Amino acid sequence: MFDITPIKILIVLLVALVVLGPERLPGMTHQVARGWGDFRRFRDHVESEVRDTVAGERATRPASNVSAPSPTAEGDGGEPELPDRGGGEREQHHPGLN
Repeated sequence: MFDITPIKILIVLLVALVVLGPERLPGMTHQVARGWGDFRRFRDHVESEVRDTVAGERATRPASNVSAPSPTAEGDGGEPELPDRGGGEREQHHPGLN
């Protein structure tokens, strides 16, 4: 993801030393480290909440979402009839084709 080499880290540290100065650099690194730790704890908390929620949904969901086929009108075990939605035969319209 990131191509961070030791040289790049050294350059960032040198720039931080020049910008912040030797007096403020240790305090700033402590604040950054604390913020990074807070972020990681928050991320881990959210991740575990999502994992628990997904696991709970899987436990309460039925084993299969597929229902058994309904019996046919004739009861002969053939294909079930589809409900008639009215309209009969419809003419298909294809845009751009006349």
